[in-house]
Amino acid sequence: MNFTQIKSSFIFKAIVGLVEMSGILLDKFTKGRIILLLLIFLEIWAFRNISFLNTYEFAIYYAIIWFVVRQSFLFLSFTPNGIANWMKNKWGEVDGGELYLLITAFSFWYRARSFTIFVQHTQWDFFPSLKTYFPTLFQFMGFEVNALIIISYCFVIFGLIINTWAFVLIERGAYYYMDMFYGRFLTSFQKSGPYKVFENPMYGPGQLPSYGVALAVGSVSGLLMTLANQIFAYLFYYYLEKPHIKRVLEAQDKTIS
Repeated sequence: MNFTQIKSSFIFKAIVGLVEMSGILLDKFTKGRIILLLLIFLEIWAFRNISFLNTYEFAIYYAIIWFVVRQSFLFLSFTPNGIANWMKNKWGEVDGGELYLLITAFSFWYRARSFTIFVQHTQWDFFPSLKTYFPTLFQFMGFEVNALIIISYCFVIFGLIINTWAFVLIERGAYYYMDMFYGRFLTSFQKSGPYKVFENPMYGPGQLPSYGVALAVGSVSGLLMTLANQIFAYLFYYYLEKPHIKRVLEAQDKTIS
């Protein structure tokens, strides 16, 4: 099997998808993408070496700020005369699109990292006594495993499979909202895989990994933040993304006719 065949295989695309869903872009290295990688490494280094970043108060503010920034940027991008149109008018489709891609990748990484740090600092925050209802069933590599951990990891694994499968089908452009940025479909997507069952699997069962992570450490705050994220995802879909899909399909029908 040559490299071209490997690149076209589902397993290779799934591995690439798992990395790119986190905000790390792999297809080429430009100045902007190198800066993005440096910012990611800087964030990892900072949380390992600067003590006040690993406090409860900072974790709360960090997660809330990134949640608001991410949702605001996404919604404001695709409102009439929003950020996406402004960027296209100012820098053109190519340069504007690359900048939008970088900003989206940046927000994906920091949003996910801020959530991870948030749940680490809010373990068993509302009902600490519940922990006693989940005794250790066995130990794995020195890690205590209970029923809640098993359920949580089932959520994480199932959700990651759904997300990765969906990513491979729609490809990175749609995942990063570039189809909405350009105002046209970027792939000849057909309903298959998880899309046979779910209208939008990433906004539905695709949220299970976040629920699973929060559940594993008993973070009610993490569960509530995930619920809020899912609600906003569906609001975005029904008020902005679905109308976009309808407009593109109508334009295609007119072109064909």
